Amino acid sequence: MTIETRYTVNVDDLLAVRFECTKCHSSTSVPVKTGLSEYVQRLGGQVCGVCHTPWNIVSDGAEHKAIFQLAMGLETIASFMEGRGLEIKIEVRGEAKP
Repeated sequence: MTIETRYTVNVDDLLAVRFECTKCHSSTSVPVKTGLSEYVQRLGGQVCGVCHTPWNIVSDGAEHKAIFQLAMGLETIASFMEGRGLEIKIEVRGEAKP
């Protein structure tokens, strides 16, 4: 039997989105409430600032548009959900234990 832990995070608990290079693992955290969509707009054609690995995100390509829509959605939800009769929660997987 395996026991799996799952964590539930309220959308208003989301502080930042972390962008991490898959090669050198340097990262940048961008606050959800300020600057996220602006940062994502600049992702197209970029490379890692530390190891210069290409991120292979084509400006205005499908993946770039999807990441931008996610950023805009997070910003909008973070600003509009306070005081509502509904909470939106994101469930994430934790550590699995045998």
